[in-house]
Amino acid sequence: MKVTGSGSPAYLTVRFREREIPGLEVELRERLRDAEAAVRDATDLERVDRRTPDEVLGATRRLLDQLADPDRHEGDRVIVTGPTWLLGTEIVLATITAVDRFRDIVHHFVDEVDGDPRLLREALAAANAWCETLMGYEHAETFGLGD
Repeated sequence: MKVTGSGSPAYLTVRFREREIPGLEVELRERLRDAEAAVRDATDLERVDRRTPDEVLGATRRLLDQLADPDRHEGDRVIVTGPTWLLGTEIVLATITAVDRFRDIVHHFVDEVDGDPRLLREALAAANAWCETLMGYEHAETFGLGD
């Protein structure tokens, strides 16, 4: 199973495909910058499930550490476990970004004479992988699958 929830699910374990990792890293690094700024400026992070900036900062760093850990790589998958309130949000945002990128590349492919089929295939594969992850997340969130 690609996404497994545990504890209602308070935590998710996701088997991300390698092609998803760049998108996940972008989203997590953005979240990290926001949390660092909130800690530095003593402001609130309203958009992340009412967590404190320190909670968001710690959880985001732990997820980024997992992505960099070679022991979490199994073939073309990277296994990541994190709190649903953060990992679920990042899955939704990364999926939207991947689908938007695919849409933009489709438009370019159709409208321009130099459309690159390789880019179109890569964008489709990334959007597909993220949509599968999103569906797995929604399933785990709805049915609270246990380990």
